[in-house]
Amino acid sequence: LMKCVRLPLLSRDFLMSNVDTELLVRHHSECKDLLIEALKYHLMPEQRGVLSNSRTRPRRCEGASTVLFAVGGGSLFAIHGDCEAYDTRTDRWHMVASMSTRRARVGVAAIGNKLYAVGG
Repeated sequence: LMKCVRLPLLSRDFLMSNVDTELLVRHHSECKDLLIEALKYHLMPEQRGVLSNSRTRPRRCEGASTVLFAVGGGSLFAIHGDCEAYDTRTDRWHMVASMSTRRARVGVAAIGNKLYAVGG
């Protein structure tokens, strides 16, 4: 099971304070090797190309692209009501919609295929 955990993507502090102190990890040679691999990844950043494997790469959802939304907000002279999206695949921003009310410090949540703006 530990072979499926992407230990190198955890912080060095978490590895040392939580994973290294776990008795099951300390007493199992394969788990110890995985911990050493993760620590090397942190301690030798210049070797990350050589140390790269499936545990050093973040998981990606199949077929899904990463989209970053910018919703509302304020500048020095104005409050905005626009909603824009940045598509990481195309490296482009595009206008999604405008909110019915301009909002700064708005809370936003994505549920399903909808974006909800609260407050602001």
